[in-house]
Amino acid sequence: MDAELFSLAHRALAEPKRMEILESIRRLSTDEGVSCSDVLAEIDISQATFSHHVTELTKAGLVSGQKVGRCNMLRVEEAAVQSYLSALREKMLGS
Repeated sequence: MDAELFSLAHRALAEPKRMEILESIRRLSTDEGVSCSDVLAEIDISQATFSHHVTELTKAGLVSGQKVGRCNMLRVEEAAVQSYLSALREKMLGS
């Protein structure tokens, strides 16, 4: 993971609501992903704030979305999360 993407992911995950959104997406996701409305139903924030948080998670590469009909289906990008965790481990522990 390059330094810029690491920084974006680190900032995205520093926001507690974004962590909550990421956890909900992971937990609720099926093979097709999970709809924004299903995730939003679990989290106490406005739709506009939710969209902002999802945009930040997407910019960081941690979440992807795909339009299916009128729904936007979200999924956690597991490889990106693993890459972030490896880079964090390297920065913090040197291993």
